Amino acid sequence: MVMEGKNYIIRNIVIIFLLSFFYSNFSHAYQDIKILKKIDLTLESNPEIVLKSLNNYNNSICSVSFVKQGNLIPTEASFSLNSNLNELYTFLRKYKKTVSIKCYKYKYKTKSAYNEIIDTEINLIFSICKNKVTSIEIYAHLMNLIYGKDPNILEEWVNVFRSFSNNEPKIEKKIDDKTNDIIERTLWKDTKKFNNSMTEINFFIVERNQYPKSKPDSGLNSLRVQLTDLTKYSRCYLN
Repeated sequence: MVMEGKNYIIRNIVIIFLLSFFYSNFSHAYQDIKILKKIDLTLESNPEIVLKSLNNYNNSICSVSFVKQGNLIPTEASFSLNSNLNELYTFLRKYKKTVSIKCYKYKYKTKSAYNEIIDTEINLIFSICKNKVTSIEIYAHLMNLIYGKDPNILEEWVNVFRSFSNNEPKIEKKIDDKTNDIIERTLWKDTKKFNNSMTEINFFIVERNQYPKSKPDSGLNSLRVQLTDLTKYSRCYLN
């Protein structure tokens, strides 16, 4: 009876340990999501690491935007990624409110419809609070003739989304009243809670493909992907 009791206790300890290990790893899974696999940009990442990673991949002109105390209109300043940014890093470490960094027309290498590696312009925006990334947003406008109706970069993003959620996409199709073009809109979206419901993460991808009926391989495909820590993002504005 004593041995059975000890075995029961040991078995329960092992089960509790395994469950704790599983939920601990799962609770931080969102921190490992990289929308751009070649850039060190994730939720809660240090902006200095992000900016250095962006510069190592490709130089670009970006801007930093924040609201000074007592002001309503944001202060904005442009900078080059390959500049000395020590002053910016110091500011980000000290500033406790929301800061937005935007890199428009940042060139990121993706595959074309012909399997060629080409520079693709993306608009990258990420928000920072207390020197940690709280939101990541990317826009891209791709020509179907070059990237196809199912761009390689969209496929990569959808694969990343599927590592976060099993939700199926919502698909809408309609005809534009003015141009008579076909508009296809696909939405992947999910919101999950982590860390005993203390953290709420929202992840979505929107694809809007518009093309003429007679030329389905032409037209423009507009993509948007966003990953946000809703809890920290909202609290930063309230505090």
